Amino acid sequence: MHSIEKPSRILFLSAVIFIVGCSMPGAKLNDRPAYIKLVQDSFATTLDFDAVKARYDTLIPIMGGLFITCDSFNYAAYEKIMTGLTPQDTIHKDRTLLLQHLVAGGSDGFTPKAKKWGVIDSTGRIIIPFMCDAVRELENGQGVFSVYKFSYSLNTGIPRYNYSGYYFFFDSDGQINNDGKLFSITTVFVGDFHQSEFVIENGHTFYLPAEFHIENKKARGKASGEYPYRR
Repeated sequence: MHSIEKPSRILFLSAVIFIVGCSMPGAKLNDRPAYIKLVQDSFATTLDFDAVKARYDTLIPIMGGLFITCDSFNYAAYEKIMTGLTPQDTIHKDRTLLLQHLVAGGSDGFTPKAKKWGVIDSTGRIIIPFMCDAVRELENGQGVFSVYKFSYSLNTGIPRYNYSGYYFFFDSDGQINNDGKLFSITTVFVGDFHQSEFVIENGHTFYLPAEFHIENKKARGKASGEYPYRR
């Protein structure tokens, strides 16, 4: 009897240890922090606000001391948030470089001259890097921003394309919720494909999900959710 029960007990204890171990936070295969920070300062030292105003021609106040503005696309930050937060969407630099040379005007927004939205404070310190297609302040000290995934022409006879991206929530300290959500909108009278200049021309609230989207009166076109994401 003892020769049979002893191995059974060992197997039982091993199973218990394995189950408990897997339930511990450090043992999860896909364990990720709830929030991530992507702060990258543009300046070696902080600036006074006059210098900040001289550098940026657009400063949209949010969160009692921060500003939405635009500057050169920070590809490194974009790559980090796409590969780190959504590993299944690995970004290939070779493909991006190919698009820069083959697609006139930079379809997909990946060109050396491309600009994106970001968030800074009054000293020029970057809170959210310049990688966003849209940024908007929400309630309770939160904001939301979007980053590009892909787009394609709808071939409807008028300029219209589907835009798909991820949106993330953030706070005034630059802490970003580590759970990007996929969304899709349809743009009308903007173009047949997504181009980098549309990001700035259509305003800082254009490329967002329907519940956060605000039309810019000076925008080139309209956006809607009439073609929901399916893939």
